[in-house]
Amino acid sequence: MKKAQVTVFIILMLLILIVFAFLFYIMQQASQSESRTQQQISAEEIIARTNVEQGTEACLNEAAKAALVLLGQQGGWLYKDQIISSPYGPLQVGDATDLELNGNTVEYNSKNYTIWIEKKAQTAYSGKVDADFQTSPNSKIFQPYLYPCLSMNSNPFKPSEQINLSSALVTDCEELYAIDQYMPSFSKLINFPTLCSRNQSVCTPCEVNCENTIQHKLEKVTTKYFEKCFEQLDFPEYTVEIGELNLKSLFTAETVDFETKPKLNVSSKDQVFDLELSTIRSRKFQVKFKALIEMLDSMRDEELQIASFNLSNEIKNYLKGIDGRPFAQDPKIEEPLTPLFYDGHYYKIFSIILDEGDANIDGKPYQFTFVRENRGPVLQYIHSRDYKKANYPTAKIPVTLCSADPDEDPILYDFTINPAVRSDGTPLTYSIGKCTTIDCPCLYIQTITNDFNSGRIYTLRVDVKDAVHNFDPLMNHTDWQQGIRLRLTT
Repeated sequence: MKKAQVTVFIILMLLILIVFAFLFYIMQQASQSESRTQQQISAEEIIARTNVEQGTEACLNEAAKAALVLLGQQGGWLYKDQIISSPYGPLQVGDATDLELNGNTVEYNSKNYTIWIEKKAQTAYSGKVDADFQTSPNSKIFQPYLYPCLSMNSNPFKPSEQINLSSALVTDCEELYAIDQYMPSFSKLINFPTLCSRNQSVCTPCEVNCENTIQHKLEKVTTKYFEKCFEQLDFPEYTVEIGELNLKSLFTAETVDFETKPKLNVSSKDQVFDLELSTIRSRKFQVKFKALIEMLDSMRDEELQIASFNLSNEIKNYLKGIDGRPFAQDPKIEEPLTPLFYDGHYYKIFSIILDEGDANIDGKPYQFTFVRENRGPVLQYIHSRDYKKANYPTAKIPVTLCSADPDEDPILYDFTINPAVRSDGTPLTYSIGKCTTIDCPCLYIQTITNDFNSGRIYTLRVDVKDAVHNFDPLMNHTDWQQGIRLRLTT
Protein backbone atom coordinates (compact mmCIF):
# COMPACT_ATOMS: atom_id res chain seq x y z
CA MET A 1 0.00 0.00 0.00
CA LYS A 2 2.73 2.43 0.91
CA LYS A 3 4.68 1.46 -2.18
CA ALA A 4 1.69 2.26 -4.40
CA GLN A 5 1.24 5.61 -2.74
CA VAL A 6 4.90 6.49 -3.36
CA THR A 7 4.53 5.56 -7.03
CA VAL A 8 1.45 7.74 -7.44
CA PHE A 9 3.22 10.59 -5.71
CA ILE A 10 6.22 10.34 -8.05
CA ILE A 11 3.96 10.31 -11.10
CA LEU A 12 2.12 13.39 -9.87
CA MET A 13 5.39 15.19 -9.24
CA LEU A 14 6.61 14.36 -12.74
CA LEU A 15 3.37 15.65 -14.22
CA ILE A 16 3.68 18.85 -12.24
CA LEU A 17 7.30 19.28 -13.42
CA ILE A 18 6.29 18.70 -17.04
CA VAL A 19 3.49 21.26 -16.75
CA PHE A 20 5.85 23.81 -15.20
CA ALA A 21 8.49 23.13 -17.88
CA PHE A 22 5.90 23.59 -20.61
CA LEU A 23 4.67 26.85 -19.09
CA PHE A 24 8.26 28.09 -18.77
CA TYR A 25 8.94 27.26 -22.46
CA ILE A 26 5.80 29.14 -23.55
CA MET A 27 6.80 32.16 -21.49
CA GLN A 28 10.35 32.10 -22.87
CA GLN A 29 9.16 31.94 -26.46
CA ALA A 30 6.78 34.82 -25.86
CA SER A 31 9.60 36.83 -24.31
CA GLN A 32 11.91 36.16 -27.27
CA SER A 33 9.16 37.08 -29.72
CA GLU A 34 8.56 40.31 -27.83
CA SER A 35 12.31 41.00 -27.81
CA ARG A 36 12.53 40.47 -31.58
CA THR A 37 9.56 42.76 -32.09
CA GLN A 38 11.19 45.40 -29.92
CA GLN A 39 14.44 44.99 -31.85
CA GLN A 40 12.64 45.39 -35.18
CA ILE A 41 10.95 48.47 -33.87
CA SER A 42 14.32 49.74 -32.75
CA ALA A 43 15.75 49.22 -36.25
CA GLU A 44 12.91 51.16 -37.81
CA GLU A 45 13.20 53.79 -35.12
CA ILE A 46 16.94 54.25 -35.67
CA ILE A 47 16.41 54.75 -39.40
CA ALA A 48 13.82 57.40 -38.62
CA ARG A 49 15.70 59.01 -35.74
CA THR A 50 19.17 59.14 -37.28
CA ASN A 51 18.38 59.73 -40.97
CA VAL A 52 20.96 57.03 -41.73
CA GLU A 53 19.60 56.49 -45.25
CA GLN A 54 19.83 60.18 -46.09
CA GLY A 55 23.36 60.33 -44.69
CA THR A 56 24.36 57.27 -46.70
CA GLU A 57 23.01 58.75 -49.92
CA ALA A 58 24.75 62.08 -49.31
CA CYS A 59 28.10 60.35 -48.72
CA LEU A 60 27.61 58.20 -51.82
CA ASN A 61 26.97 61.26 -54.01
CA GLU A 62 30.00 63.06 -52.64
CA ALA A 63 32.26 60.03 -53.02
CA ALA A 64 31.10 59.27 -56.57
CA LYS A 65 31.72 62.85 -57.69
CA ALA A 66 35.23 62.84 -56.20
CA ALA A 67 36.04 59.52 -57.93
CA LEU A 68 34.85 60.70 -61.35
CA VAL A 69 36.84 63.93 -61.15
CA LEU A 70 39.99 62.16 -59.92
CA LEU A 71 39.93 59.45 -62.61
CA GLY A 72 39.36 62.13 -65.26
CA GLN A 73 42.38 64.10 -64.09
CA GLN A 74 44.59 61.01 -64.13
CA GLY A 75 43.62 59.44 -67.45
CA GLY A 76 41.62 56.63 -65.87
CA TRP A 77 44.29 55.47 -63.41
CA LEU A 78 45.19 55.47 -59.72
CA TYR A 79 48.77 55.65 -58.51
CA LYS A 80 50.59 53.30 -56.18
CA ASP A 81 49.70 54.07 -52.55
CA GLN A 82 48.21 57.38 -53.70
CA ILE A 83 46.93 59.73 -50.99
CA ILE A 84 44.50 62.52 -51.85
CA SER A 85 43.13 65.35 -49.77
CA SER A 86 39.48 65.37 -48.73
CA PRO A 87 37.25 67.40 -46.40
CA TYR A 88 37.83 64.61 -43.89
CA GLY A 89 41.62 64.69 -44.02
CA PRO A 90 44.19 62.72 -46.07
CA LEU A 91 42.68 59.69 -47.79
CA GLN A 92 44.63 56.79 -49.29
CA VAL A 93 42.89 55.64 -52.47
CA GLY A 94 45.77 53.77 -54.13
CA ASP A 95 47.46 50.57 -53.06
CA ALA A 96 50.43 48.42 -54.06
CA THR A 97 48.65 47.14 -57.19
CA ASP A 98 48.19 50.58 -58.74
CA LEU A 99 50.36 52.42 -61.25
CA GLU A 100 53.94 53.32 -60.36
CA LEU A 101 54.62 57.05 -60.73
CA ASN A 102 58.13 56.58 -62.08
CA GLY A 103 58.07 56.10 -65.85
CA ASN A 104 54.28 56.33 -66.10
CA THR A 105 53.51 59.91 -65.12
CA VAL A 106 54.55 63.51 -65.61
CA GLU A 107 54.46 65.96 -62.71
CA TYR A 108 53.26 69.49 -63.45
CA ASN A 109 52.10 72.14 -60.97
CA SER A 110 52.27 69.60 -58.12
CA LYS A 111 49.94 67.19 -59.95
CA ASN A 112 50.69 63.90 -61.67
CA TYR A 113 49.36 63.11 -65.13
CA THR A 114 49.35 59.66 -66.74
CA ILE A 115 51.40 59.04 -69.88
CA TRP A 116 49.36 57.31 -72.58
CA ILE A 117 51.57 57.75 -75.64
CA GLU A 118 55.35 57.41 -75.76
CA LYS A 119 57.85 57.69 -78.57
CA LYS A 120 59.00 54.34 -79.92
CA ALA A 121 62.60 53.45 -79.36
CA GLN A 122 64.68 53.60 -82.53
CA THR A 123 66.81 50.74 -83.74
CA ALA A 124 70.52 51.46 -83.97
CA TYR A 125 72.14 50.85 -87.34
CA SER A 126 74.48 47.87 -87.19
CA GLY A 127 76.44 48.94 -90.28
CA LYS A 128 75.01 46.01 -92.21
CA VAL A 129 71.79 47.08 -93.82
CA ASP A 130 70.97 43.70 -95.32
CA ALA A 131 71.43 42.00 -91.96
CA ASP A 132 69.17 44.53 -90.28
CA PHE A 133 66.42 43.90 -92.76
CA GLN A 134 66.79 40.13 -92.69
CA THR A 135 66.42 40.04 -88.92
CA SER A 136 63.47 42.42 -88.88
CA PRO A 137 60.25 40.77 -90.07
CA ASN A 138 58.21 43.73 -88.85
CA SER A 139 58.36 47.46 -89.45
CA LYS A 140 61.58 48.94 -88.19
CA ILE A 141 62.50 52.49 -87.26
CA PHE A 142 66.14 53.35 -87.89
CA GLN A 143 68.14 56.10 -86.36
CA PRO A 144 69.73 58.64 -88.69
CA TYR A 145 71.34 58.47 -91.11
CA LEU A 146 69.47 55.65 -92.87
CA TYR A 147 66.15 57.38 -93.40
CA PRO A 148 64.77 57.98 -95.97
CA CYS A 149 67.14 55.68 -97.84
CA LEU A 150 65.70 52.95 -95.65
CA SER A 151 62.61 53.50 -93.59
CA MET A 152 60.74 50.25 -93.20
CA ASN A 153 60.44 46.87 -94.81
CA SER A 154 56.67 46.50 -94.90
CA ASN A 155 53.72 48.69 -95.69
CA PRO A 156 51.56 49.28 -92.55
CA PHE A 157 48.45 49.37 -94.73
CA LYS A 158 49.41 46.17 -96.60
CA PRO A 159 51.49 44.02 -94.24
CA SER A 160 52.13 41.43 -96.95
CA GLU A 161 53.71 44.02 -99.28
CA GLN A 162 57.45 44.14 -98.84
CA ILE A 163 59.89 46.83 -99.96
CA ASN A 164 62.47 45.33 -102.29
CA LEU A 165 65.78 47.16 -102.56
CA SER A 166 68.72 45.82 -104.53
CA SER A 167 71.99 45.37 -102.70
CA ALA A 168 73.48 48.24 -104.68
CA LEU A 169 70.81 50.55 -103.37
CA VAL A 170 70.99 49.60 -99.73
CA THR A 171 74.77 49.57 -99.38
CA ASP A 172 75.36 53.27 -98.95
CA CYS A 173 72.23 54.98 -100.33
CA GLU A 174 74.23 56.82 -102.99
CA GLU A 175 72.15 55.53 -105.89
CA LEU A 176 68.85 56.75 -107.21
CA TYR A 177 65.89 55.19 -105.50
CA ALA A 178 62.14 55.41 -105.23
CA ILE A 179 60.49 54.38 -101.97
CA ASP A 180 56.86 55.36 -102.18
CA GLN A 181 55.91 54.11 -98.76
CA TYR A 182 54.65 55.82 -95.65
CA MET A 183 56.46 55.75 -92.35
CA PRO A 184 55.02 53.57 -89.62
CA SER A 185 53.85 55.30 -86.49
CA PHE A 186 56.33 56.50 -83.91
CA SER A 187 53.75 55.99 -81.18
CA LYS A 188 53.86 53.43 -78.41
CA LEU A 189 50.72 53.18 -76.31
CA ILE A 190 51.09 52.58 -72.58
CA ASN A 191 48.58 52.77 -69.74
CA PHE A 192 45.56 52.74 -72.05
CA PRO A 193 42.51 52.25 -69.79
CA THR A 194 39.88 49.58 -70.40
CA LEU A 195 36.19 49.24 -69.69
CA CYS A 196 34.68 46.24 -67.95
CA SER A 197 32.17 44.16 -69.91
CA ARG A 198 30.07 43.56 -66.83
CA ASN A 199 26.39 42.82 -67.51
CA GLN A 200 24.59 46.02 -66.63
CA SER A 201 21.28 44.25 -66.07
CA VAL A 202 22.76 42.17 -63.26
CA CYS A 203 25.82 44.21 -62.27
CA THR A 204 27.39 41.77 -59.85
CA PRO A 205 31.09 42.57 -59.58
CA CYS A 206 32.10 38.89 -59.40
CA GLU A 207 30.43 37.96 -62.70
CA VAL A 208 33.25 39.32 -64.83
CA ASN A 209 36.84 39.97 -63.88
CA CYS A 210 36.87 43.77 -63.86
CA GLU A 211 40.22 44.05 -62.12
CA ASN A 212 42.28 47.00 -63.35
CA THR A 213 39.42 48.49 -65.38
CA ILE A 214 38.07 52.02 -65.06
CA GLN A 215 34.95 50.73 -63.29
CA HIS A 216 37.07 48.91 -60.72
CA LYS A 217 39.13 52.03 -60.00
CA LEU A 218 36.04 54.22 -59.72
CA GLU A 219 34.50 51.76 -57.27
CA LYS A 220 37.72 51.61 -55.24
CA VAL A 221 37.93 55.39 -54.84
CA THR A 222 34.20 55.74 -54.18
CA THR A 223 34.29 53.03 -51.51
CA LYS A 224 37.22 54.53 -49.62
CA TYR A 225 35.86 58.06 -49.84
CA PHE A 226 32.40 56.89 -48.75
CA GLU A 227 33.79 55.10 -45.71
CA LYS A 228 35.67 58.22 -44.65
CA CYS A 229 32.58 60.37 -45.12
CA PHE A 230 30.36 57.91 -43.23
CA GLU A 231 32.71 57.98 -40.24
CA GLN A 232 31.95 61.67 -39.82
CA LEU A 233 28.17 61.23 -39.65
CA ASP A 234 26.65 61.85 -36.23
CA PHE A 235 24.01 59.44 -34.88
CA PRO A 236 22.82 60.61 -31.43
CA GLU A 237 22.55 57.81 -28.85
CA TYR A 238 23.81 55.24 -31.36
CA THR A 239 27.09 54.00 -32.73
CA VAL A 240 26.73 53.03 -36.39
CA GLU A 241 29.54 51.32 -38.29
CA ILE A 242 29.76 49.82 -41.78
CA GLY A 243 29.80 46.03 -41.85
CA GLU A 244 29.60 45.45 -45.61
CA LEU A 245 29.24 48.11 -48.31
CA ASN A 246 28.67 46.11 -51.52
CA LEU A 247 29.19 49.12 -53.81
CA LYS A 248 29.19 48.95 -57.61
CA SER A 249 29.18 51.37 -60.53
CA LEU A 250 26.58 51.45 -63.28
CA PHE A 251 27.62 52.67 -66.74
CA THR A 252 25.16 53.57 -69.48
CA ALA A 253 25.67 55.45 -72.75
CA GLU A 254 24.50 58.66 -71.09
CA THR A 255 25.28 58.42 -67.38
CA VAL A 256 27.39 57.00 -64.58
CA ASP A 257 25.96 56.26 -61.16
CA PHE A 258 26.64 54.04 -58.16
CA GLU A 259 24.58 51.87 -55.85
CA THR A 260 25.12 50.20 -52.50
CA LYS A 261 23.18 47.99 -50.10
CA PRO A 262 25.12 48.48 -46.87
CA LYS A 263 25.00 46.24 -43.84
CA LEU A 264 25.52 48.27 -40.66
CA ASN A 265 26.53 47.38 -37.11
CA VAL A 266 24.37 49.42 -34.71
CA SER A 267 24.87 49.64 -30.96
CA SER A 268 23.50 51.64 -28.06
CA LYS A 269 23.76 51.36 -24.29
CA ASP A 270 20.92 48.82 -24.28
CA GLN A 271 21.43 46.60 -27.31
CA VAL A 272 23.54 45.62 -30.33
CA PHE A 273 22.15 44.44 -33.64
CA ASP A 274 22.78 44.39 -37.41
CA LEU A 275 20.89 46.66 -39.76
CA GLU A 276 20.67 46.14 -43.54
CA LEU A 277 19.47 49.13 -45.52
CA SER A 278 17.57 48.86 -48.75
CA THR A 279 19.50 49.60 -51.97
CA ILE A 280 20.66 53.21 -52.08
CA ARG A 281 21.68 54.79 -55.40
CA SER A 282 23.63 57.92 -56.07
CA ARG A 283 22.30 60.54 -58.41
CA LYS A 284 22.92 59.90 -62.10
CA PHE A 285 25.98 61.85 -63.19
CA GLN A 286 25.48 63.10 -66.74
CA VAL A 287 28.92 62.06 -67.93
CA LYS A 288 29.32 60.10 -71.18
CA PHE A 289 32.35 58.32 -69.77
CA LYS A 290 31.72 55.08 -71.62
CA ALA A 291 31.32 56.80 -75.01
CA LEU A 292 34.53 58.76 -74.41
CA ILE A 293 36.66 55.68 -73.73
CA GLU A 294 35.07 53.74 -76.60
CA MET A 295 35.88 56.63 -78.96
CA LEU A 296 39.53 56.70 -77.91
CA ASP A 297 39.75 52.92 -78.06
CA SER A 298 38.53 52.95 -81.68
CA MET A 299 41.51 55.15 -82.64
CA ARG A 300 44.27 53.21 -80.96
CA ASP A 301 45.11 51.07 -84.02
CA GLU A 302 45.50 54.12 -86.26
CA GLU A 303 47.65 55.82 -83.63
CA LEU A 304 49.92 52.77 -83.73
CA GLN A 305 50.12 52.60 -87.53
CA ILE A 306 50.23 56.08 -89.00
CA ALA A 307 53.04 58.54 -88.24
CA SER A 308 50.94 61.54 -89.26
CA PHE A 309 47.87 60.49 -87.26
CA ASN A 310 46.26 63.66 -85.91
CA LEU A 311 44.28 62.84 -82.78
CA SER A 312 42.54 66.21 -82.56
CA ASN A 313 41.26 66.05 -86.13
CA GLU A 314 40.44 62.36 -85.99
CA ILE A 315 38.18 62.86 -82.98
CA LYS A 316 36.11 65.24 -85.09
CA ASN A 317 36.19 62.92 -88.11
CA TYR A 318 35.13 60.01 -85.93
CA LEU A 319 32.08 61.87 -84.70
CA LYS A 320 31.11 63.00 -88.20
CA GLY A 321 31.06 59.43 -89.45
CA ILE A 322 28.82 57.96 -86.75
CA ASP A 323 25.09 57.47 -87.09
CA GLY A 324 23.45 58.55 -83.86
CA ARG A 325 26.38 60.58 -82.57
CA PRO A 326 27.38 59.68 -79.01
CA PHE A 327 28.00 63.34 -78.17
CA ALA A 328 25.72 66.33 -78.51
CA GLN A 329 28.64 68.48 -79.63
CA ASP A 330 32.28 67.98 -80.54
CA PRO A 331 34.46 67.58 -77.46
CA LYS A 332 36.85 70.45 -76.89
CA ILE A 333 40.54 69.68 -77.17
CA GLU A 334 43.13 71.51 -75.08
CA GLU A 335 46.85 71.05 -75.52
CA PRO A 336 49.58 73.57 -74.67
CA LEU A 337 51.60 75.03 -77.52
CA THR A 338 54.86 74.66 -75.65
CA PRO A 339 55.79 71.16 -74.48
CA LEU A 340 56.82 70.35 -70.95
CA PHE A 341 60.37 69.11 -70.40
CA TYR A 342 60.31 66.39 -67.76
CA ASP A 343 62.81 63.67 -66.87
CA GLY A 344 64.76 64.13 -70.10
CA HIS A 345 61.75 64.06 -72.43
CA TYR A 346 59.28 66.54 -73.90
CA TYR A 347 55.59 66.02 -73.18
CA LYS A 348 52.25 67.65 -73.85
CA ILE A 349 49.25 67.36 -71.55
CA PHE A 350 46.23 66.52 -73.72
CA SER A 351 42.72 67.23 -72.38
CA ILE A 352 39.34 66.26 -73.81
CA ILE A 353 36.51 68.37 -72.40
CA LEU A 354 32.87 67.27 -72.49
CA ASP A 355 30.55 70.22 -72.06
CA GLU A 356 26.80 70.82 -71.95
CA GLY A 357 24.73 67.91 -73.17
CA ASP A 358 27.62 65.48 -72.78
CA ALA A 359 28.77 66.03 -69.21
CA ASN A 360 27.65 67.95 -66.19
CA ILE A 361 29.05 67.66 -62.70
CA ASP A 362 27.52 70.39 -60.57
CA GLY A 363 27.19 72.61 -63.62
CA LYS A 364 30.81 72.15 -64.71
CA PRO A 365 32.15 70.38 -67.84
CA TYR A 366 33.97 67.09 -67.45
CA GLN A 367 37.68 66.94 -68.27
CA PHE A 368 39.62 63.81 -69.18
CA THR A 369 43.39 64.29 -69.30
CA PHE A 370 46.40 62.24 -70.34
CA VAL A 371 49.95 62.87 -71.57
CA ARG A 372 51.58 62.41 -74.97
CA GLU A 373 55.32 62.43 -75.44
CA ASN A 374 56.32 64.93 -78.09
CA ARG A 375 57.78 62.93 -80.95
CA GLY A 376 58.98 65.67 -83.31
CA PRO A 377 58.63 65.76 -87.11
CA VAL A 378 59.72 63.07 -89.53
CA LEU A 379 60.38 63.02 -93.26
CA GLN A 380 57.68 60.63 -94.30
CA TYR A 381 57.41 60.25 -98.07
CA ILE A 382 59.91 60.77 -100.86
CA HIS A 383 59.92 60.00 -104.56
CA SER A 384 63.04 60.56 -106.67
CA ARG A 385 64.13 59.26 -110.04
CA ASP A 386 66.25 59.96 -113.10
CA TYR A 387 65.34 63.21 -114.77
CA LYS A 388 65.62 63.60 -118.53
CA LYS A 389 66.43 67.18 -119.38
CA ALA A 390 64.30 67.06 -122.51
CA ASN A 391 61.26 66.51 -120.32
CA TYR A 392 62.02 69.65 -118.32
CA PRO A 393 62.59 72.44 -120.84
CA THR A 394 62.21 75.05 -118.11
CA ALA A 395 64.85 73.29 -116.03
CA LYS A 396 62.34 72.84 -113.21
CA ILE A 397 62.66 69.47 -111.57
CA PRO A 398 59.89 68.32 -109.22
CA VAL A 399 60.74 66.26 -106.17
CA THR A 400 57.71 65.00 -104.32
CA LEU A 401 58.10 64.68 -100.59
CA CYS A 402 56.22 65.30 -97.42
CA SER A 403 56.71 65.01 -93.71
CA ALA A 404 54.55 64.42 -90.69
CA ASP A 405 54.46 65.65 -87.14
CA PRO A 406 52.52 63.25 -84.90
CA ASP A 407 52.02 66.07 -82.41
CA GLU A 408 50.28 68.25 -85.01
CA ASP A 409 52.90 71.00 -84.85
CA PRO A 410 53.75 73.04 -87.98
CA ILE A 411 56.86 71.91 -89.86
CA LEU A 412 59.74 73.89 -91.36
CA TYR A 413 61.84 72.58 -94.25
CA ASP A 414 65.47 73.21 -94.98
CA PHE A 415 66.65 72.28 -98.47
CA THR A 416 70.27 72.28 -99.58
CA ILE A 417 71.80 71.27 -102.93
CA ASN A 418 75.34 69.96 -103.30
CA PRO A 419 77.29 71.01 -105.26
CA ALA A 420 75.99 74.55 -104.90
CA VAL A 421 77.52 75.74 -108.18
CA ARG A 422 77.23 74.82 -111.83
CA SER A 423 80.10 73.29 -113.74
CA ASP A 424 81.13 76.77 -114.83
CA GLY A 425 81.36 77.90 -111.21
CA THR A 426 78.33 80.16 -111.23
CA PRO A 427 75.96 79.87 -108.23
CA LEU A 428 73.15 77.36 -108.45
CA THR A 429 69.75 78.87 -107.79
CA TYR A 430 66.58 77.11 -106.76
CA SER A 431 63.25 77.88 -105.19
CA ILE A 432 60.85 76.04 -102.92
CA GLY A 433 57.18 75.79 -103.73
CA LYS A 434 54.26 74.20 -101.93
CA CYS A 435 51.93 71.89 -103.80
CA THR A 436 48.31 73.04 -103.72
CA THR A 437 46.69 70.61 -106.16
CA ILE A 438 44.15 68.05 -105.02
CA ASP A 439 46.33 65.11 -106.08
CA CYS A 440 49.00 65.88 -103.48
CA PRO A 441 49.45 62.68 -101.45
CA CYS A 442 50.49 64.44 -98.27
CA LEU A 443 49.87 67.59 -96.33
CA TYR A 444 53.29 69.13 -96.96
CA ILE A 445 54.52 68.88 -100.53
CA GLN A 446 57.42 70.88 -101.91
CA THR A 447 58.62 71.40 -105.45
CA ILE A 448 62.31 72.01 -106.03
CA THR A 449 63.14 74.04 -109.12
CA ASN A 450 66.70 74.30 -110.39
CA ASP A 451 68.73 75.16 -113.46
CA PHE A 452 70.82 72.02 -113.29
CA ASN A 453 73.61 71.12 -115.67
CA SER A 454 72.87 68.05 -117.71
CA GLY A 455 74.96 65.02 -116.88
CA ARG A 456 75.90 66.09 -113.38
CA ILE A 457 74.77 64.42 -110.18
CA TYR A 458 73.39 66.66 -107.46
CA THR A 459 72.61 65.64 -103.93
CA LEU A 460 69.59 67.17 -102.27
CA ARG A 461 69.60 67.33 -98.49
CA VAL A 462 66.24 67.82 -96.77
CA ASP A 463 65.91 68.70 -93.09
CA VAL A 464 62.63 69.07 -91.26
CA LYS A 465 62.15 70.95 -88.01
CA ASP A 466 59.27 71.56 -85.69
CA ALA A 467 58.25 75.18 -86.22
CA VAL A 468 56.93 75.52 -82.67
CA HIS A 469 59.94 74.57 -80.59
CA ASN A 470 62.63 73.73 -83.16
CA PHE A 471 63.12 70.20 -81.87
CA ASP A 472 65.70 67.96 -83.41
CA PRO A 473 63.78 65.79 -85.84
CA LEU A 474 63.28 62.10 -85.33
CA MET A 475 65.03 61.37 -88.60
CA ASN A 476 66.93 63.50 -91.08
CA HIS A 477 69.65 63.40 -93.65
CA THR A 478 72.78 64.12 -91.69
CA ASP A 479 75.48 64.17 -94.39
CA TRP A 480 75.77 64.67 -98.12
CA GLN A 481 76.23 60.99 -98.82
CA GLN A 482 72.76 60.23 -97.49
CA GLY A 483 70.83 62.84 -99.48
CA ILE A 484 68.47 62.32 -102.40
CA ARG A 485 70.50 61.86 -105.57
CA LEU A 486 69.21 63.84 -108.53
CA ARG A 487 70.78 63.11 -111.93
CA LEU A 488 69.98 64.88 -115.16
CA THR A 489 70.43 62.97 -118.40
CA THR A 490 70.27 64.31 -121.92
